Amino acid sequence: MIKITKKLIKLILVTCLVFTLLFVVNIQESQAIEKVNTRAVGMGGAFTAVVDDSTAIYWNPAGLAQNDNFFELKLDLAFSGFLFDREGNLFAGGQIGNFGVGVVETSHVSRSLFRYHSGSIKQQGILSASQKRDNLSIGASIKGIRDQYQKGTDKVEGIGYALDVGVMYDLDLGRIGANFKNFHSALDWEGDLDSFEELPDSLDNQLSVGVAVDSPWAALPVIDIVSGEMVLDEDFENEDYRVGVEGSIFNRIFLRVGAYQNQNEDWARTLGMGLELSFISFDYANVANEDDYHSFSAKISF
Repeated sequence: MIKITKKLIKLILVTCLVFTLLFVVNIQESQAIEKVNTRAVGMGGAFTAVVDDSTAIYWNPAGLAQNDNFFELKLDLAFSGFLFDREGNLFAGGQIGNFGVGVVETSHVSRSLFRYHSGSIKQQGILSASQKRDNLSIGASIKGIRDQYQKGTDKVEGIGYALDVGVMYDLDLGRIGANFKNFHSALDWEGDLDSFEELPDSLDNQLSVGVAVDSPWAALPVIDIVSGEMVLDEDFENEDYRVGVEGSIFNRIFLRVGAYQNQNEDWARTLGMGLELSFISFDYANVANEDDYHSFSAKISF
């Protein structure tokens, strides 16, 4: 009776999240999700309670303790546009045991024929650690921050640091997770300060709370994970909502679909796929309302 009840609860939760995803049919302009980890992009950014690889240093440091592999190296690249107006995201990092280290770079650059350009480049060097005891995992990340902004020939650069704290708790039905980004941070700016208004002296706080439900195999044999997430801004007023689904064929080929919403109630849908071999895996994802935005990753682990 207990096993039947657990499967029934799983089925209800999975069905609710899947139907939420299916009813998201209006693809409009929406606030972009973080494009760090191709698997996360494919699942609509609903990843705080799902992440179990070295990109946990970015998404939720508690996820490092969820990785079954002792050693991992990962390269993740996402990009949009070409030449005059382009956007890119890069993750390069790895994990040994419950410790992770990596670099994240996000750039958005507009360039003219005369090589004057405007935009931003944001870089983070991240060192993380986590610990798991019983069902509870706790992790923390310390980030070195370098932000650069440019308008024509005017440039500013901000150097600083930030701290993240995350938790995960394993349930019979799946997992819940939370990550508090930039709960403490500081930035110092140098350069052509008069050309830029209101440069921040700290990074915005962000709280992400998510749930991941393992599919009841008897009912939905193709679906592995269904996840949902809410992201709150620093005032805990404006929310972003995200949902994602991942399924597999023989635990080798993975298919993903997701959707995310910002405070303007605009939705966007994402698609992804992956191939996992004995010790190496590859992933691809695309944001449906950003046709030229592509994300790729490769991972080696054992």
